[in-house]
Amino acid sequence: AARRRQWLVYPGAPLDAFDPSRLPAPAVVRSKLRLPAQGPLIGMVGRLQRWKGMHVFIAAMARVHRSRPGVRAVIVGGPHETEPRYASELRAQASLLGLNDVMTFAGFQTNIPEWMQAMDVFVHASDREPFGIVLIEAMALGKPVIAGSAGGPAEIITDGIDGLLVPFGDDESLAHAIVRYLDDHAFAARVGAAARIRAAVFDDRSYAANVIAALRESVS
Repeated sequence: AARRRQWLVYPGAPLDAFDPSRLPAPAVVRSKLRLPAQGPLIGMVGRLQRWKGMHVFIAAMARVHRSRPGVRAVIVGGPHETEPRYASELRAQASLLGLNDVMTFAGFQTNIPEWMQAMDVFVHASDREPFGIVLIEAMALGKPVIAGSAGGPAEIITDGIDGLLVPFGDDESLAHAIVRYLDDHAFAARVGAAARIRAAVFDDRSYAANVIAALRESVS
């Protein structure tokens, strides 16, 4: 059978609001949002659904906290109508693991760029995420990110270069990735800088230009 050439154009994301130069410094934002002032802050953003992996994140934070008690974590996102009990399950899990003073459940928020700016490390723990706009947004802020190794994030991130990839559901690997950033500030800074460059590929202005280029090439 004859083969037809195909063009891959990734979705675009409006990233102007995720320019770190337009936002206050992380310490300032943490104060504004009443987040803990001291210690590294590890965060997630997303609707509270099991496939998003918040329970995996909490389990990973319990591992991290054993050796680094100063670390803090925040989950930004409200309950989803299809899984209304998941939010209470997460709080119960955090309490059972002794993380009541470690985990902040911020609920639904609209000022997502500020919450992300407050974070030192961003975690995207979804199971086979189709793409991951929120991941691109965190990368645009220059955050060292961790994401699932299956699905869209694996096409966005080059492991060890502009982010870290871990298998879904593997809280031990997720904890190891978090600690890797915490223990190697130079590595975290390099990854964050590379993440900013990588995120620019997915800016909505780049998306429009890529679509136009693909259309022109397809009819040439």
